[in-house]
This record gives sequence, structure tokens and C-alpha cells, in this order.
Amino acid sequence: MTASRSENLMRNASAGLAATLLSIALAFGVRTVFIATLGIEYLGVNGLFTNVLTVLSLAEAGLGAAVSYRLYEPLARQDSHRIAALVNLHTRIYRRIALAVTGAALLLMPFLDDLIRDEPEVDHLTAIYLLFVVGSVGTYFFAPKWSLLITDQRGSVTSRYQVAFGVVRASLQVVVLLTTGSFLLFLGVQVVLGIAEFAWVSRAADRIYPFLRAERQARLPRSDVAGIWSDVRALAVYRFGGAALDGTDAIIISAFVGIAWVGRYSNYTMIVAGLTLLAASLTSALTAGVGSFATTAPRAQQQRLLRTLTFGHFVVHGAVAVCLTTLVNPFIALWAGEDYLLSDATALVVAANWFIVGMMQPVWMFRSTLGLFRHGRWRPVLSAVLNVSISILLAHPLGVLGVLLGTTITRLATNAWFDPLVVYRHGFGTTVRGYLLLLLRYGVTTGAVAGVLWFVVPLLPATGMAHLLLRLVASMALFGAAVLILFSRTEEYVGLRDAASGLAGRLWRKRR
Repeated sequence: MTASRSENLMRNASAGLAATLLSIALAFGVRTVFIATLGIEYLGVNGLFTNVLTVLSLAEAGLGAAVSYRLYEPLARQDSHRIAALVNLHTRIYRRIALAVTGAALLLMPFLDDLIRDEPEVDHLTAIYLLFVVGSVGTYFFAPKWSLLITDQRGSVTSRYQVAFGVVRASLQVVVLLTTGSFLLFLGVQVVLGIAEFAWVSRAADRIYPFLRAERQARLPRSDVAGIWSDVRALAVYRFGGAALDGTDAIIISAFVGIAWVGRYSNYTMIVAGLTLLAASLTSALTAGVGSFATTAPRAQQQRLLRTLTFGHFVVHGAVAVCLTTLVNPFIALWAGEDYLLSDATALVVAANWFIVGMMQPVWMFRSTLGLFRHGRWRPVLSAVLNVSISILLAHPLGVLGVLLGTTITRLATNAWFDPLVVYRHGFGTTVRGYLLLLLRYGVTTGAVAGVLWFVVPLLPATGMAHLLLRLVASMALFGAAVLILFSRTEEYVGLRDAASGLAGRLWRKRR
């Protein structure tokens, strides 16, 4: 990458990281008050309806990715007319999607009781559900300009608003919980400020790209629109698979295990979501950089970049997965209480799912930026059928563990090998065997370190927070040692080290 691309990447990643860290801290503060004031059933309902809206968001059908992919070239050429035409198309269709999601949500309302195995002691369940719908649908009207800023490597702009609105939202929600104990008011604050944040970002985009207002009537040629819709149809299948993998766990747990278990599981998903946001604050900036790079770089350089990024994800996601296996249950016991714990085996599966998804991010990044939307588009259908079937089958004998294990089995059996195959065969025009062996080495290394720590960390002395810190130090030290011993002479390690040191040097010279 050029110096300017690298500097943009670092600036956006730094801003995103700072905003995400604050968001995570605020989320934990709000969740702590939530648990103390409302309890586990409200927590379960919150987790269930969040997952329901994740599934309903399937109506978006990958349109954002299809449009963002086509923004890279006009942004590089500063073609304001084509940029405006793409944003206008994005906006028009998102308005229709908002209506479609609203309609689907209303049609689902009579069946809400079927999604909850045991009747929860929660007042105003229908009103709560409708607030979730409004909060989800409202953001569609402003999302296109948010996507434009991210694609143009201006994530630092969105991060500023994320911080400002996050602080106000968390503060008001805590006040509402402590003074009224009303879940409806709590959600009302979340919905109003969530939509307001997107609206403010949209106004910022209008200031940064003044031509958007001047070219509100700009339109794409029919042939280009047809190409976008072709990609959207292919991406719709992928969105369906993604919703079935990521958005149905809480629904199946609620229907087959119980709403209180959704509440317990939601604490784990909040931790994982926070970690995912941290990773996304880096990968969202990387995606824009890769998109620019992929339009000009030779295939050999693209392959080297993918392998280097994959090693970087292994270092981050492997370390986090190891820490999750050793820390998540002791942390939840200390923070929320033992009544909110899942089994150690379930925590292990949560960590495994986190690691698998994290290791797939570089491949998904390249698949999106290379525009490989139509190849293998039926794989997610198989993933969806497998995941729902296995999760329901295992839910009765194993409970929450069985539901999550169904997701693990599905990921390993389908997209963990197939998506890399698509990128290498159709993007690079070469065999994927070496890359899959690389992924296997990373997975075995992470599993081996986690296995050793599984037996070692319970022997560590101290109690409470001191014990957690000892577990953290032991986990990071053993994983770091394994990475240095096994990978310090590899091309990927050297590439990542050189890229990091080169970027740091450029930034240092620039600031001086």
C-alpha cells in the first residue's frame, strides 16, 4: 500500500479503536445496571428480539456490499457524478427495504408466543417488539451515506459521532433504569438516539461531499443497475446463510430451552460482540484499503497480502479465543453472579465460534472487494439448513451447548474451506491447498494452547480480580510464546512485522 493509504488506514483504525473501547466500557456499565434492576427475563427478551431483527434484516440482501464494491473505482477517480448516482440508488432501494422489513416484522407479531418456550414475566411484550422494529428500520434511511464514509476511508468521522452519542445514550439509559426501572423507556432512549446518530452522520457526509445535494437526480445507466441487481441476488443467498448462522441461536434457545437461558447467553454474546467491534474497528478500515489495493495490484501481491492479513487475524483472534476459554466464566461469575453462568464446555464452544469467524474475515474481505458475489452462492443455503437442523437436534439433549455446537459444526463443514476456495480459484486463479493448510496450522496451534491452559490456569493462586489478571497474563504469555516459536521465521510473520514497522516509521517521521 502507498504511504497515504497506510496513513488513512492507521488513522481510521485508531479512531475506530478508541470509539469501540469506549462503547464497550459503556455497554458493560449499562448491562450491569440492567441486570441489577430488570433481571434475567428482560435480558432474555432483549437478546431474543435482537436476534429476530437480525434475521429480518435479511431484506437488506447484501445491497450495501454490492454498492460499496462499485464505489471504490469512482472514489479513486474522484468521479462525483457516479458516486452520487450510486448513493442515490442505495438510498432509494433502502427506503423500499425499510418498508419490507416493517411488513415482515408486523406479519411475525402473531407468532411471537411460539418463539418463547416459557411465558416470561415481562410487561408490554408487543410494545417492546415494536420499539425494536422502529430502531432497526429507522437506520435504513441514513445508512447509505454512512457506508460511503467507510468506503472512502473516513471512518474517523463516524467514530466521533459514535463516541458522542454513545456517552449520551448510556448516561440516559442508566438514569432511566435507576429512576423508573422501565424497559420501555430504556428502549425508547436507545431507539431515538440510535436513529439520531445515523442522521447526524448523514448530515456530516453532505458537508464532506457537497456534490451529493447538487446531484440528487443523478442516475446510473440501466446496464450498471442490472449488474448491481445481479450481484444483489447472489448476495441475498449469502445474507440468508449469514442470518441462519448468526441470527438464529437465541431464537432456537428461546423456543427449545427457555427465555432465561437466552438471558444468560446474551452476556456471552455481549462480550463477543464487544470483541467483534474491536476487530471490526480495524477490519473496516482494512477493507477500504484492500478494495483500493485490489483494483491495481498483481495477483501475487494480493495473495501475499491475504496471507499476511490472515496471520494478523490469527495473532489477534487466537489470543482472544485462548483468553475467552480461560477468562469468560470466571469474569461473568465475578461480574454478574454464578446464576448467569453457562457450562465450561459452552464457553469453550463460544470461543471456538469466535475464532472460526475471525479467521474467515480476511477471506470474506477479499471476496467482497474482488466482487466475487456470484460464485458458490448456494453454499449458504446448505449452511443454513445444516445449522438450524443440527442446532435443533442437539438442543434437547445438550441445551445451549447443543445449539452453539450446531453452529460450530456447520462453519467447519461448509464455509471454513469453501469461501477460501472461491477466492483462490476465481479471484487469484490458483490452488487453495496451501492456504487451507495455513488455516489448519493456526487452528491447531490455538487449540493446543487453549488445551494446555485449560488444565493449568485453575492451579493459579489468588482470588477475585487478581486471579483473573493471573489467568490473562498466563494465557497471553503462552500464546505469544507459541507464535514466536512456531511462526517467527515464516513469510507471513516477516511481512506483518515489516508492514507494521514501516507504517510506524512513516507516521513517526510525519509527526516530527
